[in-house]
Order: sequence, then structure tokens, then C-alpha cells
Amino acid sequence: MIGGQDTVIRTGMAQALTVACRAARLRWPGLVIEDAGTGDRFRFRDAPLGTIGEALLYRDAAAAAAWSAGGQPRGTMIHALPRRGTDITLVTDSPPTGDVAEILDMIRSALKPARTWCFA
Repeated sequence: MIGGQDTVIRTGMAQALTVACRAARLRWPGLVIEDAGTGDRFRFRDAPLGTIGEALLYRDAAAAAAWSAGGQPRGTMIHALPRRGTDITLVTDSPPTGDVAEILDMIRSALKPARTWCFA
């Protein structure tokens, strides 16, 4: 993505990619997940999320096809690069707007570390 913006979310959660995909699917019901390592594409329900190391999240099949054809339609793809147990980097349009901005907010919220409270 030319001129993309990197959003790094620190997390101790090994399932950060699964969380990101679930958040994207809430906004994009036709979500297509591409395994960036193999090029294989999946609908959300069929994606082997535990085995994908890096993913391209497309709004729908039409957006995936447009990106494959060399287009870069704004607001239709998020590049997710998780590092097990440390963080996930999400590359989006700069600045992220609309659905993409909302998806990033949902992912941040879901991966926010839990706070521990102690009352004496």
C-alpha cells in the first residue's frame, strides 16, 4: 500500500490476528482473508486463522479482485502483521477513515490490556 499508515498495537494476546479478523467482519460482512504467505483466500468462516502468519483483510471479493488487478481502492484493505504474544501491526490508508478507522478502534479496544485493581 503506497503511503500507508502503520498502527502498532501492543498486546500479550497470541490470538491478535483472530481478534482483528473478527472486528473487520463486524464492519465488512463479506470479509475475504488472504494468507499473505501463500496467496490463498478464504471467507471468514473457512479461514485457518491459527496457521496464517500475515494476512490481507479485504472488504469483500470485489475489493480483493481490484487489489489483485493492481488497483488500490481506498478503505477496502487492511494488512495485518501479528508477532506472537507481543504486538500486531495494521497497515491501512493514511489517514484511515470510515469503516477502516472504526475497525482499528474496535481492534484497539479488544486488545487493550486488562487492568488489575487492588483495594486495600
